[in-house]
Amino acid sequence: MGETISKAEKKQAKQLKINGRITEIDVLRGVAIALVILDHFMYDVFYLMPNIFGITRYDAGFWADLAALARSYWFWNVRRIVRQAVLFTFLSLTGASCSLSRSNMKRSFKLLLLALGLTVATVIADAVAGLKGRMIIVFGILHMMAVSLIIISLMEKFSVDKWAYLIVGAIMVFAGRMFYDPLVPNMQQYVDTSVFFKQLWLAVTGQILLGPDSYSLLYYGGQIFIGVFLGKLLYPEKKSLLFKKGYKRNVLTFMGRHTLIVYLAHQIIIPVLLGVALLLSGYTLS
Repeated sequence: MGETISKAEKKQAKQLKINGRITEIDVLRGVAIALVILDHFMYDVFYLMPNIFGITRYDAGFWADLAALARSYWFWNVRRIVRQAVLFTFLSLTGASCSLSRSNMKRSFKLLLLALGLTVATVIADAVAGLKGRMIIVFGILHMMAVSLIIISLMEKFSVDKWAYLIVGAIMVFAGRMFYDPLVPNMQQYVDTSVFFKQLWLAVTGQILLGPDSYSLLYYGGQIFIGVFLGKLLYPEKKSLLFKKGYKRNVLTFMGRHTLIVYLAHQIIIPVLLGVALLLSGYTLS
């Protein structure tokens, strides 16, 4: 009987937690993460899989044609502009969600552990695939978000005014923009242990792209700070502005609630599925 009550209480607590969420934030987060998945799928198709399976742009057949299409998409100027809009939406909404939470420090350290775990996983995968550092993620979006949230959590300890987040965020974006132009392909490098700490500093400040997933703490982290300001400004009562009748459940809000799980899962699932499909198509590891 006690176990039944415990499960019922847990279910009720979960439902109350979901009902306290902001529907429009989760919808937009769901759309943003869906577009991120599309972006990563195209990257895997045009870059990762060809490197692992030896597909060249001079080959014929479905996979070579798909890789060529993905390459055209990746270097499409429209894609670069849309990507920045999607990133700002996702990161500012991450900040807005933080403004509604009381456990940001705990969340930020969990995120940091996941980010470090992702680094270890990519080091192992890189060694297995023989890519010589080209797959290793050193300071990707999860690392950037974790460090940003730690700083935000420290600011919360001092109960700073919401305008402080806007000022700090604007300064970070402006400083990051001096090093990094998001619409111009930056100089990409791969991990070199002899100059690793120099590479890490350049990646954190946005002066280089280090590996396949590299995000400037200044330029992109500042957008999270701006999101915290917007969250505090627009949702002082922590209630939805657009959905007055309660929280709406659908695919997008599900993805919006579980963006971290979706982000981590798709990084594994897409390459594995593509790899299996290529093996079944007769390709072998190069």
